[in-house]
Amino acid sequence: MTSGPPLRRLATTAVHPRRPPSTTDHQQQQRGYG
Repeated sequence: MTSGPPLRRLATTAVHPRRPPSTTDHQQQQRGYG
């Protein structure tokens, strides 16, 4: 979370509550929360 840029954090936050668990969500979650 703190190791990633603000652009990625915003994209992950917008994709989490509005988009269902998709392949992109899983990849972004692993990279954003990794």
